[in-house]
Amino acid sequence: MKNKIISLLKEPIIYVVIFCIFCQVIIYSTVDKYTLTGDSGTYLEFDENIFKGEVDQERTPVYPYFIKIIKFIGGEENYIRNVVIAQEVLFIVTIILFYYSIKQITNNKIILSIFAIIFGICPYIVLWNTTILTEPLALFEMALLVFFTLKYLKKPNKILAGSIGILIFIMIMTRPSYIYLLPIYILFWILRFIFNKEELKDNLTGIISCAICGVLILGYCGLMKINHNVFSITGISYVNTFITALDSKSYKYADNKEMVAAIDKAFEEENNTQNVWTIWEKIKDNYTEEEKKEFANSSIKNDPNYIKYLINKVFYVSTLDIGTTYVEMQNSNSVYKSLGHVLLPINFAIVYVMIIIAVVYLVYNLIKNKEINWYVAFFTVLIAANIFTLIVGAPFEPERLFLCSVENVLLLIIYAICKFKGGKKSEKSIL
Repeated sequence: MKNKIISLLKEPIIYVVIFCIFCQVIIYSTVDKYTLTGDSGTYLEFDENIFKGEVDQERTPVYPYFIKIIKFIGGEENYIRNVVIAQEVLFIVTIILFYYSIKQITNNKIILSIFAIIFGICPYIVLWNTTILTEPLALFEMALLVFFTLKYLKKPNKILAGSIGILIFIMIMTRPSYIYLLPIYILFWILRFIFNKEELKDNLTGIISCAICGVLILGYCGLMKINHNVFSITGISYVNTFITALDSKSYKYADNKEMVAAIDKAFEEENNTQNVWTIWEKIKDNYTEEEKKEFANSSIKNDPNYIKYLINKVFYVSTLDIGTTYVEMQNSNSVYKSLGHVLLPINFAIVYVMIIIAVVYLVYNLIKNKEINWYVAFFTVLIAANIFTLIVGAPFEPERLFLCSVENVLLLIIYAICKFKGGKKSEKSIL
């Protein structure tokens, strides 16, 4: 017992967590106790009972039920503050998961400590814990998924394979944009079967768990059809497409010319403001859901310049840091933004380059050695899929939507450092 305690005290994780908590307490003391956004109310006011087949048109149930559990435990008084405290505590667990994910790659205590501390004190990440949004929970879920997957790559087993499919379903029910994970992991299990046939039973467990995840998602979509007459994870999934059509001016190419004229008039009344959400609020109640869906889809489909708009967006996003101090802070915004940039001096252009280099390496390695570097492939695919989603599927806030991939960017950097520092010997120890 004494030896175990001594061994534990030698682990950097204890001192990393203590230091991170100390820094976080300082950061939290200088900002509002919690931050409410335009979306927060839809989570706080969620009243549907999923166990009775009731689903909300706008929000999937995991985060609202997380809030309900905190409210049940801590009571009605100050429950929003209690939710934030729970998120702050959960983030400590997220740091620990990130630390042990790094440890699947290297045992270098300097690398373990430095990157875990960067992750644990960077305002770009820490400050999300004070917001009533899905980000803190989604960040924890991604950290858990990455940890499970890296553990599986080190030592495959059925429990991890089955757990991954269950976790992906929970993640999609937290944040529907995580839907890209399902096809990625189905492909992962298929490729593992082809290249690692000795894992047949483990891979079958993974495929079955993903299939169950798919069935559950279809079942949820069925409930959406019953409750809101739309077969989708959310009943307002078209809104982002509509907003993108407004922002790109693709709406001018829509089939419904009456709506085009109404939007043009709304822009004129607002002195041609670029705040497309204002325009949306002015016209959204004048048309049916089907009319708005059709309008949004035909706008994008008919616009010959839409590809150019996406290309311009790729270049615009490339200039942004991958993190942002989203919450409003009194007289501290510039300080935390600067600190975030110092700790995480990575913009999307650097991430683009990382993806390109990683893809070239993966192709080269596959051709030369007839094998897949699963670590590089895993991090690269998750990062690239997230970027594709935020470019094509969301009109704004790329930094917010990329938050859960910051961990994967750091892990890919760590892997590259360890691989090139130790050459082939280091790579073999990792794999």
